[in-house]
Amino acid sequence: MAFSDWVQYFIEGFPVGCIYGLVAIGLVLTYKTSGVFNLAFGAQAFMSAAIMYEMVEAGQPRWLALVVSVFLVAPLFGLLLDRALFRYMRNSSWVVKLVSSLGLFVALPEIVKAVLTGVKPQFSPPSVAGLIGMTDLAGADGVFRIGDYVISADRMTTVVVTLAAVVGFAVLFRYTALGLQMRAIVESFRMVELAGVNSERVSMAAWMLSSFLAGLAGVLLAPDIGSIDAIPFTLLLVAAVSAAAFGRLTSIPLALLGAIILGVGQRAIIGFSYEFEWPQNIQTGVRPALPFVALFLLLILLPAFKGRRDVTDPLSGVDPPPPAMAHEYKDRSLAKASRIAFAVFIVVFLGLVCFVMSDVWVFRFTDAFALAIAFLSITVFTGLGGQISLGQAAFAGIGGYATANLATENGLPVLLALLIGVALAVVVGALLAIPALRLGGIFLTLATLAFALMAQNIVFSNEAVAGGPNGLAVPRPGFLEGSGFLGRDQRYFLFVFACFTVVGFLVIFVRSGTTGRYFAALRGSETAAASIGINGTRQRVLLFALSAGIAGLAGGIFAMNSFKVNFATQEYQALFGVAWVVLVVSLGSRTVDGAVNAAISFVLFQWLLSDYLGMEATIALIGFGFGAITYARHPEGIVEFRTRTSILERRKATLLKARTAEMRAAGPLPAGYLPGARVVLPALAGPVVLLLAIVVRRILGGPDGAPVWLIAVCVVPSVLFALAWIAWTHRRLVAQGGYRWGWWVLLGGTVVGLLVGWYLTGPAAEPSAFGPPDSWVWIDAPTWLGALVGAVCGFAVAAFFMLPVHVEQVARVLDFRIPPVTWRAGRAPTIWIVLGTFLSYWASDGWVPPFLWPLYLMTMVAAIAVSQWMGQVQGASNELVIGEVDVAPGVPLAEDALPETLPELADADLAPSGGAPS
Repeated sequence: MAFSDWVQYFIEGFPVGCIYGLVAIGLVLTYKTSGVFNLAFGAQAFMSAAIMYEMVEAGQPRWLALVVSVFLVAPLFGLLLDRALFRYMRNSSWVVKLVSSLGLFVALPEIVKAVLTGVKPQFSPPSVAGLIGMTDLAGADGVFRIGDYVISADRMTTVVVTLAAVVGFAVLFRYTALGLQMRAIVESFRMVELAGVNSERVSMAAWMLSSFLAGLAGVLLAPDIGSIDAIPFTLLLVAAVSAAAFGRLTSIPLALLGAIILGVGQRAIIGFSYEFEWPQNIQTGVRPALPFVALFLLLILLPAFKGRRDVTDPLSGVDPPPPAMAHEYKDRSLAKASRIAFAVFIVVFLGLVCFVMSDVWVFRFTDAFALAIAFLSITVFTGLGGQISLGQAAFAGIGGYATANLATENGLPVLLALLIGVALAVVVGALLAIPALRLGGIFLTLATLAFALMAQNIVFSNEAVAGGPNGLAVPRPGFLEGSGFLGRDQRYFLFVFACFTVVGFLVIFVRSGTTGRYFAALRGSETAAASIGINGTRQRVLLFALSAGIAGLAGGIFAMNSFKVNFATQEYQALFGVAWVVLVVSLGSRTVDGAVNAAISFVLFQWLLSDYLGMEATIALIGFGFGAITYARHPEGIVEFRTRTSILERRKATLLKARTAEMRAAGPLPAGYLPGARVVLPALAGPVVLLLAIVVRRILGGPDGAPVWLIAVCVVPSVLFALAWIAWTHRRLVAQGGYRWGWWVLLGGTVVGLLVGWYLTGPAAEPSAFGPPDSWVWIDAPTWLGALVGAVCGFAVAAFFMLPVHVEQVARVLDFRIPPVTWRAGRAPTIWIVLGTFLSYWASDGWVPPFLWPLYLMTMVAAIAVSQWMGQVQGASNELVIGEVDVAPGVPLAEDALPETLPELADADLAPSGGAPS
């Protein structure tokens, strides 16, 4: 290869390397100053590019679009991330920081697409070359000529801007006080505060500067790739991570050098592929995979990453400990009731799936339990092992493609092919564990991401593996075919459910056995585990192999679900696997329950958004992404946390009931006491009766809706009762010492709700023509009806927060140690009211939506949330009049400080997690 070829590769690859370098510098900057490896950098670059594109398309001047997108929005968004999120995680573990970053990685692109660009890529993004005079300096044909070589004005702009940014940052770090403070804050923000430095200001500056670089990289990259699309910007992040790894995540100059080497290397590979006549599939796969290969090799081979762990603040020992994991403590009666209820639920659920549900819903639940098997691999790796793997989709792909090839190309029985695919995934997982033994923490996570992207771009895109564009057909087990008592789809669902059950009990067995204890010891401290004789190497290999095998089983079932696989199978895509991790850690990564909840939630939200509301199913990732941010407060997952708090509330209600019985035996109860059942049951009765009527109507072959008179008869009395109870309780709490201005809050909420309802049924409404009247609610609702419903919702939302605030105030007046309820109790019903209003409005052309049964389920969930809130507030009000009740002496019941143990509970009383009886 001639020297001139290398010159050409350098000229063409240098601008691309400059873009990688900008993001790499930002990554290193935030990691050094805050300890956060911000995986949302690519999404931030995408956001700035999208804002500039939309402003230019709207007719705004290009210079104004650049200023707003790069110099205004990007730094402000970085400031928002620091102030609203990451400043609270300075002394959190690397897992908490990484999970929060992954949540942004998943949610932010979907927000940008939902608000700005839409789902489809936008082409011909604006160039910034003309804004700095590059087009004037270029030749008549718009390119620069360096001898016999040419470079476009856009790429020359990238080079000039990058070099200017690097020089500016070098001056900042070397010659300014802020730069010195940024370098000092790396070790400990508390230590620099002892020297009189405002660490908050330094942190804000670092996040704003790094986000500015992300925005700058976004607007420079967009003209080069020719479109505004989230995927290239996401992959830009991985390339930048490779460059940052070259700089050991600490050196900005080395990170820039690594980025340039990577950019030139990608261009050189194209030349090599043509000169040496590589096969077409290798040509198309190796070039985009180079950053992933480089990242994996750098993490594995560089001595700087060997045994490296997240650096902690030397003064972090003065901080309070992180929130404890939740456990499901149950007394004997509750544990027995849970086992019976669990068995009854399984029987009823299987009966509904096999005999009542349509084939479409059978398929959806089949898909959900197949996905739950994949999620169990994350339960093993993250929940038991304490590490985070972003490569589970790759292991699923290994199992899926192996099953397809062995069953289709080699004629093996599909079950045998499935087992071989699982074995192959186990072997690959064990082999991956060997080089990964030297890594830990976030570096292990990055290595698994690099492995997944390598597998996707090199192996899964190969026609010999994926079968070309048409893919490979995958049969289902033969014993599930033919006629029988159950339909074919129902029999296949039972097969998948059986596979899930086996894997679920395997996970429970591992967790409760010796292996699970070894994993727990390694999760706490590998050094301490080694000191008591635990072989960390063996356990790490076992962890990789077990999780990979479970994911491989799920991959084979995915293939059978869809009857085929190809190179674009969604479940085997690396970025899809990242979304898996976000889902599981949001809802619970420590139990089988969490995996099931995550899988069913994902499938149901996809259906609700896509099939029912006509929205993009990926919008669900926004909610799940933000849910991952709650991991900082509730590392056990949202569902597990709510389960625990509900158990504690139930126990507290039992103690409250016992005290009430004692007081009743001694004399009349104090005025204001009202049993919680008298509040909850009337509020919930109407929606329950309505839902039962719809189910019976559907089973008898009637339409999916309900007549207007039935809705009015069932719902209106419950709503009126709830409103009357709110007014009565509010008046009583004010009389006990609550805030007298609370009435104005309720009035304000009513007025706001009235205006919103008027707007939705007036200016924002469009006429529609649904029918017949017996099946659908009257869509063309008059404005006065919309205003009335809006006023009711506004009044309720204001009360959701105002009544608990009253309780807190009265508790302070009565010298309660811990208020029996806080304003946080109002969040859940408010979310469901707002979400229900949004979905109702989206699902209809007018204001009131067609009441199909899915929307009834949404209404039912909202009714449960509201009635649960009413029960909480009424129980708290009762506690105010009969005296404070604690679950245990000296143990608070506030959400921020739940007890780790409960009194009078032996080990035998602890219910096993995972939803299975002991």
